[in-house]
Formats: sequence, C-alpha cells, structure tokens
Amino acid sequence: MSEQGAALQTYNQELVKGIEALKRRRSELLQSMKEDEQQKEVLEKEMASVKEKLMTVCSRLNDRLQKKAYYDNAIENSETAYMKILESSQALLSVVRQEARSIEHSKQVSP
Repeated sequence: MSEQGAALQTYNQELVKGIEALKRRRSELLQSMKEDEQQKEVLEKEMASVKEKLMTVCSRLNDRLQKKAYYDNAIENSETAYMKILESSQALLSVVRQEARSIEHSKQVSP
C-alpha cells in the first residue's frame, strides 16, 4: 500500500507541475494578448490619422485638378484667339503688300 501511496504522491506532484505549467503559459499568452491589444489601439489611431490626411490630400488634389482644367481651357481659348489674330495679321499684311505693289505699279504706268 505504501508503494501505491508513493505512486499517487508522484502522480499528484506531476499533475500539480503540469497545471502550474499550463497556468504559466496562459499567463504569458495573456500578457502577449495585452501587448497585441495595445499595439492594435496604437495602429488604429495611426490609421485614423492617416485616413484623415488622405482625405485632406484627395480633397486638395481634386481642387487642383479643377483649377488645372480651368487653366487648360483658358490656355486653349487664348491660343485659339491668338492663332486667329495671327491669321488676320497675315491676311492684312498680304493686303497691304498687294496695295503697295498696286500703288507702285500705278505710279510707274502714269506719266
């Protein structure tokens, strides 16, 4: 019977050691989980901040795209008008030259 008592005591000690080991591992896991939760909170705050900054940048970019479209339109209209002025200037120069030749020619023909 004494051998059975010794065996039972050995089993009991091993069981207690096993339970203590499980509790220690659980405690380590809980600590890791706590650290992960803290890191998660920090990252969520950073993510919210980054999202807010992204929204600001997107809004500013949209405003700038609208301004660029306005500039593009103004430049295109100005260039078109300038080309018409150049064409008119060429036509006017051609008329002036033709008139000058005509006057010169009429001077030479008149006695």
